[in-house]
Amino acid sequence: MVRTIYAPEYCLQYLEQYASKGPYVIGLIIGQITESRENVVHLAKTPEEKSPDVVSESSFTSEKSDLLRDILGLSETWVADHAKHVTRMLPGGLFVQGIFITSGEEIFEDPNYFSKMKSVLNYTHKALSANPYMYGSYPHSNERLILHMSTNTKVLTCKSVEVGTGIKTSIKPVEWKFLAKPQQWQCLECYFEFDDIYPVVVKKSGISVKQQFQQILESAHKTIESSVMFIDGELKQDSEPLEQINKKKKLKSSTKTAQDTPKSMNVSLFVPFQNSLPDTVEYLECDGNIHFSGVVASSVFMYPKATVREAIDAVKQDIIRSLASRFTMHSPAEALLSVKELLDVQITEGDVICDVETPADTSEFDALDGSDTCSEEILATPQEASQFMYITGICFAMFVLVVSILIHYYDVIMLFISKLLPRS
Repeated sequence: MVRTIYAPEYCLQYLEQYASKGPYVIGLIIGQITESRENVVHLAKTPEEKSPDVVSESSFTSEKSDLLRDILGLSETWVADHAKHVTRMLPGGLFVQGIFITSGEEIFEDPNYFSKMKSVLNYTHKALSANPYMYGSYPHSNERLILHMSTNTKVLTCKSVEVGTGIKTSIKPVEWKFLAKPQQWQCLECYFEFDDIYPVVVKKSGISVKQQFQQILESAHKTIESSVMFIDGELKQDSEPLEQINKKKKLKSSTKTAQDTPKSMNVSLFVPFQNSLPDTVEYLECDGNIHFSGVVASSVFMYPKATVREAIDAVKQDIIRSLASRFTMHSPAEALLSVKELLDVQITEGDVICDVETPADTSEFDALDGSDTCSEEILATPQEASQFMYITGICFAMFVLVVSILIHYYDVIMLFISKLLPRS
């Protein structure tokens, strides 16, 4: 059976638009895979790779620009880095399903071009698999898409390729169906509250803030994975479709609405209570603690025929992905520019929903700290901390000694000063 992809009609118009520009255009395929259907929601053009500023002869510059315009000169790491940034912006349940390319060359017929596209897919797969908390786990299979539109004939061809399997890969044809009518999606909203205290153990070599955040992320992932999800206050069966839940709600409701748009579902995650201590208890001498508290707001959009199990995985993944992204979050202005450049979507600040949650305002701290800080802040080692306390103690003791001498010999000092004043 041929694999079928469903996409909105504007994706076809998007491809035709770029098929008439430049020698080639490459980008990412973004969508959602469920057991009932595979949907593509957006195509995001990869920004053009900027050639390094090299002071050289014009002939070398011309050769460099020609290389960038050739598919064989495409950088795999550049596309993989684009996929990493885009995945961070996606809600849970949405993934980078593959790449698209518009060019005059027939990439499936020429082994050199096809080998290049497979290399791009494998680099992207490796980059996203390196951090499952940030980029999630691709569901169901390890097959990725290569979608090609010829700039000469405007013919669309798509094939799926296995990634991460070595030299021998399975290649299968894929059929695309473009839908003129926009399809409805089911929204699930969840608020997950964190309120935990984590120990800080500083070793001789010190500890980085990034490593400390990674430990917090691993602990949060275990907590969320063990939680039980309720939809609208009820525990649902994993195999039940989301649209079936909406139908039951309509039957129970006596009022009829003119719109058939499904309402958002409220999701609650409950963590099982552990009433017993673990088998082994480890005691550590801590140098401090981190109070990790706050609320992560999650909004996930699912295909209505998706099951409750798939919705649970998407919500949990969205919380972990949001939490991991917050540890490396940009400023709001940079985030808006990233959306425009990386997703190829034209939006303004007025289109951004900011009433639910916003990043912390660090302008006061940025004003105090004019120097550039490194990405990994290293905490002080015990030796450095003890030296600082030792010097501080000596300075304070000297200050107390001077003050005590002045108080003890106050009368003598004042008499000596009074004898000096008449002489002057």
